Amino acid sequence: MAVSLSVPQRRTVASIVDTFFPPLSESETSAIVAEKAGSPTTGTEDDIRKFCQLPGSSIPGAIDAMEGALREHAPPDIQEQLGRVLSILGTATGTFALTGYWGAFADQPPERREKALQGLATSRFQTKVQLFRSLRSLACLKVCGSDCNSINPMWAALGSGAPSSKDDAARVTDAVGRHEHVFATLNNSIGKDTTFELGTFDAVVVGSGCGGSVVAAHLAGAGKKVLILEKGPYVSREEFRGTEDEFARLYDRGGLTSTEDTHMAVLAGNSLGGGSTVNWACCLRTQQHVREEWAREHGLQFFASPAFDEALDAVCTRLGVTKEGVAHNGSNQMLIKGCEALGYEIDIAPQNMRDVSAGAPGAGRIAFGDRYGIKANMPETYLKDAVTASTPAQIIDRCRVDRVIQKNQKVIGIIADVVGKDGAKHKLTVHCNIVVVSCGSIHSPALLMRSRLPGIDKSGWLGRNLRLHPVVHCAGLLPEDAPPVDIWEGAPMTTVSNAPTAGRHGDYYGSKLESPSVLPGLMSSVLPWEGGASFKSALLDLRRAFTFIVLARDKGFGEVRLDRWGEPRLYYPVSQHDKTSLLDGLEMAVRAAAAAGASKISTAQMLLGWRTLPEMPKEDADETLRAKMTSVRDEAVEVLVRDVKALGVKTDSRSQMFSAHQMGTCRMSATPDRGVVKSSGETWAVKGLYVADASTFPTSSGTNPMVTTLAIAHTIGRQMVRDLGTCKTNAAQLPSRL
Repeated sequence: MAVSLSVPQRRTVASIVDTFFPPLSESETSAIVAEKAGSPTTGTEDDIRKFCQLPGSSIPGAIDAMEGALREHAPPDIQEQLGRVLSILGTATGTFALTGYWGAFADQPPERREKALQGLATSRFQTKVQLFRSLRSLACLKVCGSDCNSINPMWAALGSGAPSSKDDAARVTDAVGRHEHVFATLNNSIGKDTTFELGTFDAVVVGSGCGGSVVAAHLAGAGKKVLILEKGPYVSREEFRGTEDEFARLYDRGGLTSTEDTHMAVLAGNSLGGGSTVNWACCLRTQQHVREEWAREHGLQFFASPAFDEALDAVCTRLGVTKEGVAHNGSNQMLIKGCEALGYEIDIAPQNMRDVSAGAPGAGRIAFGDRYGIKANMPETYLKDAVTASTPAQIIDRCRVDRVIQKNQKVIGIIADVVGKDGAKHKLTVHCNIVVVSCGSIHSPALLMRSRLPGIDKSGWLGRNLRLHPVVHCAGLLPEDAPPVDIWEGAPMTTVSNAPTAGRHGDYYGSKLESPSVLPGLMSSVLPWEGGASFKSALLDLRRAFTFIVLARDKGFGEVRLDRWGEPRLYYPVSQHDKTSLLDGLEMAVRAAAAAGASKISTAQMLLGWRTLPEMPKEDADETLRAKMTSVRDEAVEVLVRDVKALGVKTDSRSQMFSAHQMGTCRMSATPDRGVVKSSGETWAVKGLYVADASTFPTSSGTNPMVTTLAIAHTIGRQMVRDLGTCKTNAAQLPSRL
């Protein structure tokens, strides 16, 4: 049953939020005002005072947003579990059992509630640590990240600013001559259960991301009648809010997707354009060692051929990928500074941004929709190509495909649920000879598993081989007299260091260092929480904060399974090899953050907290003083590194890990016993059924997978056009009854 919080449960949630973001006492407030007022990186004294005394639950809509996120996006069993926990915390005995303090949680004095949450965070029981992390992440996103349908009252003190108004967005767009293509969908023609008979469409493409859009563009350009079905909504450019509220409608499960066993947050796109609508603009080509591995160990010779170079060239040209003139925001500048000081390799990450200047409008917010049209995502490129072809592709959004149907091992269509013009769900059946599954590495295997196609998992690899590029982070805080970093401004990810890429064993299953753009809600959720007052004080320093991420090329893998509702669940036991890769990269990240001048450092390891480093010597310091200060600081960095190594990377919720890349669950193979699809993208089991997305990767790519996905889809699309030149519909393939 969907979450609908009772009055006592809402009271408990409000008390939890007010423990994470408490109204501070007058003495606590005065101490913070005295420390922060006058700093160029915080608001006015009045802003700081209001922020300190503002309870988190008073942020307009915060509690409703938390409830809504659970009700609309969490699986039913998770909703039930959390509802049970909230009810337990509403009783004296239940609170005692969970926290060791007698009395309902909301009735506890603030200092006891704080100690209770600290106890959950440091508990030896994984379930308690996970409860703390889940409640805290949700609270941070809704309290610090929401625009509150206007301006979040916290933002003035944090100095994060709000996105420009929509009028300003339109003015900038018009000034540079970029006009969005407005997509018409067929939803408004559907008001009842609907069937498109054979011949209405030649092909159905399920998914509109970097796989589906490319294949659809090729097919439509060749005169094929194409129907694109997208599970998420179509959100036009003028509707994008540019804030973290967009998690709710642009991300799979509203951004709440995670692995079931290791509780790793997994971010995946869920709107027209798929992941390209929300990803950062980092465009890294498939590395040569990966291509050679796929050819050598998986028998897919095409990846090592000049033809794949041509495919990479073609997609990068269409997206306008460039390294020229790329401006780096404050956080990326910190990564450059730290890597150069240590002699680590550092390079510019090519961008598919039409404006790569320092003043590119909205660049720091493109993970929540590109309001200005500066990113060459799928709606701006291949999806537009598909719907403007001489035989225009048609689109239906808010359409969940339940299963693919076949007869005699030949595809004959799909059955789906679609939101029609009346806002209700209707059954949609489409008969066709070609189905292209491009739902991404979570939902593509789920669709194939739900379809129960004969022989589809003969190899045993369907849903397995899940690669996630697990990520851990290192956050740094510059000294008070340093200029602001403003991590939420500028292009999100313009640098990359391959220093740890080869790994300890030289097998190229190591990691990379990158630096993202992060808005206040997400940033607040990854910083240490050691109590309400200290947390609020730290948040006032956000303009001086930066973060590096360590992205591992995972050698181990997990799997996608269907739950009892037919929805995908992710299981991902991080291998020891990959934990080592993450830890080695994290050491480099910590050293780079220190070399960049950080005065405080924290990492994804929750028990580390903030670690303060001795001051760096000033440029005008004499040699003796400089040597002494450098020696003291270097020693402190070594102590920090030792502690980071000692804590390690854990999968018991004590290390914060996330993934923005999902790969491999319908992997491509040279023989039917080793994978799900052929090198052509067609499944081994069913003729006319193709898969074209990152789920076809034989292994993890080790780089941001967008360009690799595009190149694979480009190759599959071109081959389909050649193969389908003589394809004719065959009514005899239709079953007598669905």
